[in-house]
Amino acid sequence: MPIVNSTINGPVSFRKAITFAETGWLMCWATGFVLGYLNNARWQQWVIIAGFFQFALLETFLVSLQAWRSVPSHYNFATLFDTVVFSVMGVGSAIYLVGMIVLLVALFGPNQLTPSLRLAFRSGTLLMIIGGLIGYFMMMNLGGIPR
Repeated sequence: MPIVNSTINGPVSFRKAITFAETGWLMCWATGFVLGYLNNARWQQWVIIAGFFQFALLETFLVSLQAWRSVPSHYNFATLFDTVVFSVMGVGSAIYLVGMIVLLVALFGPNQLTPSLRLAFRSGTLLMIIGGLIGYFMMMNLGGIPR
């Protein structure tokens, strides 16, 4: 039986999709800003951009799709389709995490950022990596939810 929800309220709603969209696009703007100040190789830029845009587009789309279907987006193994969606989100999270790590390494290389921006981007990126790792381990552990 699907979980009944409204547009914004309830256990399955568009709140998560809205949060993913907002944070994803804010990350894209911030990353676009900082990439202009970094002296990194072209492949590093593409890895960073790919990781961030796939999060902003693919992850947001999949979470929105599941909310539209009125089913949970995470830890949902009710059907084969739901399992595939959750698995694709896990792979997308790994791609995003690789992009964040490449960005952090680039931030410690030579760049043209002011000291305050350098500190802000380094600490923010490190916190995002820590949060991503925590989330990834939660997904691998299924959030403590028994199957």
